[in-house]
Amino acid sequence: MRLNKKEMNVAFTTLDSKSLDKNDKIKVTEHLLGNGVLSLNERIYRTNEGVVVVSLKDGEREVYTDKKFIRQFVKQKLYWTQDYMIDELLAIREVYEPKLIEGLAPKKYEMNLCVTPNLTENISNIPLDKVEIGENIQKLLNNIVPTKTEQEYLLIWFANALQLNRNRTAIILKGHTEGTGKGIFNKHIASWAFGEANSTTFESEEILSIYNGRMENNLFCCLNEIAIEGKETIVIEKMKSWITDPELKIRNMRVGGRIVRNYNNFLVFSNQSKPVDVSITDRRYSIFSTSEFPLTDICNTAKLIEGIKQERQKFVLGLCNLDSKLFSMVDKPMMTETKKEVVSETIGSHEELLQTVKNRDLDLLHTMLTDALAQPLGQRDLADRQALMYNTNLFQIMEDVESEFRQKYISTNKLQLLHSLIYGVVTKRYLAKLYSTLNPIKIKKVNGKSMRVRPL
Repeated sequence: MRLNKKEMNVAFTTLDSKSLDKNDKIKVTEHLLGNGVLSLNERIYRTNEGVVVVSLKDGEREVYTDKKFIRQFVKQKLYWTQDYMIDELLAIREVYEPKLIEGLAPKKYEMNLCVTPNLTENISNIPLDKVEIGENIQKLLNNIVPTKTEQEYLLIWFANALQLNRNRTAIILKGHTEGTGKGIFNKHIASWAFGEANSTTFESEEILSIYNGRMENNLFCCLNEIAIEGKETIVIEKMKSWITDPELKIRNMRVGGRIVRNYNNFLVFSNQSKPVDVSITDRRYSIFSTSEFPLTDICNTAKLIEGIKQERQKFVLGLCNLDSKLFSMVDKPMMTETKKEVVSETIGSHEELLQTVKNRDLDLLHTMLTDALAQPLGQRDLADRQALMYNTNLFQIMEDVESEFRQKYISTNKLQLLHSLIYGVVTKRYLAKLYSTLNPIKIKKVNGKSMRVRPL
């Protein structure tokens, strides 16, 4: 059966984005089936890469990327003779545009994959104390963020994300024990509010992977059980980029990387004493400490979850209508006592060596090396430090450093070795950030060889 131009336009403009699932490719099938264009055994999809996929009755998929071949295939398969009809089909493309206002519909021939059924447009701008927080939700909030001011910050940050304003700061919920309720908040409130199609959770080991396709076309991302010990450079650099950059580089298996817009809001869970390295001038992280007690010590978690399911609709509706004037508060991270502790631990991981090198204090450096290498097994990177020691000689190291100190410089290789032996193995790139207050790197000729050094 053939359709005229007007009928084709109707077929494409009546596509309903709410019927689309994020994990499916764009389905033209159901809409064209109703107009008699396709038989029941044929399926046509449109992908972001401009590929038409035809699925046949036996479930096999044939992927075609050559447009000339696609034209011939479609003509033969669907008995279309007019080229403009094929042009119309090939013009369909996916878009992901977070919108809540009905009047802002996608452009013609575009499919909007962003569907947020539990969110509404802000029409009242209510204050925070007017948001209806049910008894069960309040009980959960009190356990994951016991401090009132921190709890208010979390709610405003969450409301800003629900109103589709991307946060450029992340919140870290730092736990003392398992089962405080962080996962319940993620699954039964946050992910439910944004919709499963617009939210995802990354476990700690997944952050190390080069594949991050689930972050594409996504509004809310939970980074669960973050632990950076021994992986500082990779984890920290990735998280910095994800949280603040307006774009993401997406990589999927067997597909080249591509740049997409970053819509993600990041909530981080960790039970580590130092979830991430944080400097005193940090502009990304608000770190809140959870309760010391698991939810099971306070209530029946099954009943709590059922109560949350009854209360969350009004709770999210209230946050969707929260006064947007409050959102400037979450443009900058909150300096909490917990964050100060993490900052102190981060600075302590290299500050002593930094001052020792600046002062060219050989006695203190020898003591630091001896004490570090005498530590009992237990730290994840200790074996790496001991492996370094087996291939070196403490006396030779001190002799080399003394020679460099006399000439008022420290080589970058020697600084990396010292830091790795005392604190743990790091890359030169990360090392340069830790010791950025030293003089800039220069090239120096030593025994006829060029060496990268920092003057002292």
